[in-house]
Amino acid sequence: MKTTVISVILLLLLLLVSPLFLIKDKAISTMSPVLDMSVKSESAKKTTTFKVKTESGIKEVNARDYILGVLCKEVPPTYEKEALKAQAVAAYTFALNRQVNAKENNLDYDLTDSPKTDQCYADIEKEKENWGDNADRYYKAYATAVDEVLGEYLEYEGAPALTLYHAISPGATNNSKDVFQKELPYLVSVDSVGDKLSPRFLSEVDINEQEVAEKLKDLCEVKTGTNAFSDINTLSNGFVKSVNINGKTVEGRKIAAALSLKSAAFEVEYGGGNYHFTVKGSGHGVGMSEEGALYLAKQGSTYKEILSHYYKGLILKKS
Repeated sequence: MKTTVISVILLLLLLLVSPLFLIKDKAISTMSPVLDMSVKSESAKKTTTFKVKTESGIKEVNARDYILGVLCKEVPPTYEKEALKAQAVAAYTFALNRQVNAKENNLDYDLTDSPKTDQCYADIEKEKENWGDNADRYYKAYATAVDEVLGEYLEYEGAPALTLYHAISPGATNNSKDVFQKELPYLVSVDSVGDKLSPRFLSEVDINEQEVAEKLKDLCEVKTGTNAFSDINTLSNGFVKSVNINGKTVEGRKIAAALSLKSAAFEVEYGGGNYHFTVKGSGHGVGMSEEGALYLAKQGSTYKEILSHYYKGLILKKS
């Protein structure tokens, strides 16, 4: 009898305690995924939106779609994923930097969709329509890369850095002060040897002297019948800093822009009333080289290593 009573008491205690263990186990198993999802959700909520000025007006775009819209205009979906990720971080950082600048100047938009003033951008949904049968594959390539680094940006002195980038360098990038007269310690010349392997590395163009004179008339006078270019001051990275044109010193980047050369890393020959330009690379040459980033990714570099190579001393943060 005594044994029976004890058994009953033990059974009752077990029944009372067991639900507590069950509840605890259930709470742990269901709360962990919920908490993880909550963190991701909160992070997504903090992701910035951008006001983009286009020809049709100002449109507000969430950060993810904006970065996708930049990538699809800047680099092909066949790029290595780590290169795409580096591009995504650079594009997002640049947009944040421009957003800060816009607020300081009381603008009603953050940035434009023009590479002449900001960076390329296109509506990703419209781009998908142009991809036809490749739409799903291309979008997945871009979206996978963007989602893996969404919210990550590069910081300098507590603010988003000015992460400039370009298509192809002549083998080394430019110092910011040599192009924009603004010295930034993280935008300095670095080797980018992979650019030389690009099929788009070299370009050549012939321009007759009358056309050269017309295109450069706002910069200087170009006399015909003789080689007007002399004393070409070329930097060690191949970019032309300045040229003496009939006695006037003209910046190489301004000559390249006026003559629609792909970059200011050029050599020039004159003969028979024509100028022959041999041009290396494409773009202003400051910051990350997109072709160089692709090369590094193919060599096994991660997006963080790519970014640290082209942007010196910056801190990778996440919003």
